[in-house]
Amino acid sequence: MLSIFQCYDGKIFKQDYLRACAAANNIDCRTEILLKMSYENSLWPVVIVSTLVAYWIYRTVWIRGKLQSKYSRKCQSIVLPGPERIHRSIIKGTYPDASVKTMLDIFVRGMKISNNGPCVGYRPVNSAGVGDYKWLKYEEVLEKAKLLASNLLNFKATDPEHNSIVGIYGINCPEWVVSSLAVTLASSTIVPLYETFGNEAITQAILETKMSCVICDQLEKIQVLLRAKGRGAKALKHVILFDRDGIFRPEQMEKIAKQHNLQLHSLQQLTDLARSGGGGDNFKLPNLDNDLYMIAYTSGSTGSPKGTLITHASMVNSVHNIFTFLQSQDDEILKKQHRLISYLPMAHVYEQLNQALCFYIGAAVGFYSGDVQQLLDDIQTLQPNWLPTVPRLLNRFHDSIQANVRNHLCKWMLFRLAIAWKRFQFHFGIINSHHSRSYGFWDWVIFDQIKKKMLGGEVEICVSGSAPITAEVLTTCRAMFGCVIIESYGQTETVGPVAATLIDETEAGHVGALIPNTEVKLVDVEELNYYAQDDRGEICVRSNTLTSGYFRDAEQTEALIDENGWLHTGDIGQWLPNGALKIIDRRKHIFKLSQGEFVAPERIENVYQRCRAVGQIFVHGDSRQSYLVAVVVPQKEALLGWAVKKNIIQQRQPTDRWFDLLCKSQAAKQYILEEMKRCAQLHGLNSLEQVKKIHLSNEMFTTENGLLTPTMKNQRNSLKQAYRNIIEQLYASD
Repeated sequence: MLSIFQCYDGKIFKQDYLRACAAANNIDCRTEILLKMSYENSLWPVVIVSTLVAYWIYRTVWIRGKLQSKYSRKCQSIVLPGPERIHRSIIKGTYPDASVKTMLDIFVRGMKISNNGPCVGYRPVNSAGVGDYKWLKYEEVLEKAKLLASNLLNFKATDPEHNSIVGIYGINCPEWVVSSLAVTLASSTIVPLYETFGNEAITQAILETKMSCVICDQLEKIQVLLRAKGRGAKALKHVILFDRDGIFRPEQMEKIAKQHNLQLHSLQQLTDLARSGGGGDNFKLPNLDNDLYMIAYTSGSTGSPKGTLITHASMVNSVHNIFTFLQSQDDEILKKQHRLISYLPMAHVYEQLNQALCFYIGAAVGFYSGDVQQLLDDIQTLQPNWLPTVPRLLNRFHDSIQANVRNHLCKWMLFRLAIAWKRFQFHFGIINSHHSRSYGFWDWVIFDQIKKKMLGGEVEICVSGSAPITAEVLTTCRAMFGCVIIESYGQTETVGPVAATLIDETEAGHVGALIPNTEVKLVDVEELNYYAQDDRGEICVRSNTLTSGYFRDAEQTEALIDENGWLHTGDIGQWLPNGALKIIDRRKHIFKLSQGEFVAPERIENVYQRCRAVGQIFVHGDSRQSYLVAVVVPQKEALLGWAVKKNIIQQRQPTDRWFDLLCKSQAAKQYILEEMKRCAQLHGLNSLEQVKKIHLSNEMFTTENGLLTPTMKNQRNSLKQAYRNIIEQLYASD
C-alpha cells in the first residue's frame, strides 16, 4: 500500500501538490500526482474516500427528496367513521373522458388520440416459422368490425328467433378484437369461450345462454360446438370461422352444415359480401351505457362455471378507475407509443381490461404467436413496454435466473451482491424520475442484460394479477427488471382490480392501496376465527364496477351481493397498519385437519414453489386426517442433476425416459421430500402446514389437461378428482 503513494523524489507536501495541480492539464494528471503523495505525511486517501461517501449520501438524500410520491406509502387507505371500519381509496375518483360510455367509445377515443396509429399486431406464419410483427391500424380494425357487424344484423333481421348473444371461441389474435367490436356495434352481447375451458363448460355456456352464433378460430373446434348442438343447443345456427392461414375448407364445411343444420361462414367471405353491398354502414351504435357487454363464464378453481354479467358501464368505469390510479401518480406512465403483449386469455376480464386501457390511451396491442413455449421469443421480438403477467410466469423468470447463476460461484456472488444492493435502495425508496429502478451501476453490469434477454429490454410497467405472489419473487423481479411491478387484486365479479400496489412501492407481501371509487370492509368469519375488529376477515367490496350478478342464477347472485350492495369475495384479507390490504387466503380453500386447526393450501403451495426441486405442487388435506399430503411434479433439471450426482444415471443418457423412471423412485421421492422440508423450515411453515407425504407425477399441470385454470392457478376440484386414488393411497399407507 505504501508503494502506491510513494513519491519518486521523497515527499510531496500540500503546497507542492497545489502547484503541480495548477500546471496539470487534465484530471488524469492530477490523479497521478495525487497518487504519488506520501502516505505517511498525507490524509488525502481518507479525504477522497470520505468525499465519495459524502457525495453518495448526498445523492441518495437528494434523490429521495426529489422523488417524493404524490401519495404516501404510509397511508394507503382512508378509514370512514362508523363501526364497520369501511376503507376508501386515497385517490379521488374521476372520469377523465365523460363522453366515453361504451367499449366502442374507448376504441374510437384511442383511434383519435393515436391519429390512426398502429392498433393490433400479429406474427404471420411462414415457411421458416413465424415472422416479424405486422400491424393493423385503428381504422382498419374498425372497418372490419363494421363489415362483420352488418352480417350479424342481417342474421337478426332474417331470423325472428335469433337472439343477441354471440360466442367468441379462439386464442388471442386481431380477429378476436374485430369480433368483439362487431358484436358491440350490432348491439349484442359477447360470451367468451376459453380455449381450454373444457368441453362440458363450453356446452353449458352455449345451452344456458342459447347463443345463436359462435365465431371461432379453428375448424377442429366445430366438433365441440356440434356436441353442444347434439345436446339441445337448437338456437345455435351460425358459425363463423377466422380464415387466416387457409383453415376454411368449403367442401368440408358444406358437408358439416348439411348434417347438423348449421350455416357455416368464412369471416373473409362475410366481410367481402358486406363490402360489395355497402353493408359496412348498416349497423346501429349501442345507445345505453348499461347495455350488457359480456357474460363471462368464470373458470374458477372450485365449483362449476357461472356466467358473470358485465355491462359496458362496469368496464368503462374500471378503465377510468385504473387510468386515474396510474395517471394521478405519474402523468407520464401511460403513453400512446406503448406496446402491450397479449397472451393471457382474452376471455378473462383481466386481459380485456388490459387491452381496453391500451386502446383508451391510443397504444398498440401485439398478440403472441399462439404457442406459450414461444412466448419469450414473442416478447423479445415485440419488445413491449407493458407486460401483464401472472405469478407463475414471474416464478419461472425468477427460478430460471437463479438456476443460471447457482452453478457459477462468481456469477452467484455478484448476483447476490447486486440484489442486496438494490434491496438496500428499495429500503430508502430510491428510484429515478420516472419510477424506474434501472439506472445504477449494477443495472449496467448485470440487470440490463437480464431485462433485455427475458423481457425485450423495453418493459416499463409490469402488472401481476390473478393470484398472490411471494415477497421474495416480487422483490427480486423488481430488482432484476428495473421497472415498475404492480401487484393487483380483483375478481371477475368485481370487474377489475379492487386494490393495487403504488407504482413506487418497494415493500412486498400485500396488494396495496384501494383503486379509486372503491370501498372495502372486512366482515367476521367466525368459523375460521377471523374478526373485523382485529382487522382480519372476509373482503367485501362496494364499487361502481361490480357485476349485477350471475346469469339466470338468482340464488348464487343473492349469496354474492347483499342488500346493501356489498359484494362478498370469499377471500380473507387483513388491513396492515399503513392501510394497505393483504390477502391471507381464499375462504373456500381453507380446510380443517383432525386436530381442529385450519390450514390455507394456496399459501403453503406458494412456499413450496420456492423449492428448487419442485416444479408444480398440489397440497391436499382432509378433516379426518392429521397431516397434509401433496402431488408434486418435480423440477426436471433439479431431479436429473441429483440423479447424476448420485451416479444413478450418466450425464448423456436420455432425459425424458429417466425423468419418468425417477418419478417412480423411492430415493427420488425422499430427496424431494427432504428439499421441501428445508424450504418449509426456511420460510416458517409450522409442523401442521408441512407436507408429510408426497406422490411424484411426471405429468405437468396444464390448461390443456384441465388441471390449471386459464390464469395458471391450480384447478383444485379437477386435481382432487384426477389424483383421488393416489391421495387415498397416501393416507392409507400409515
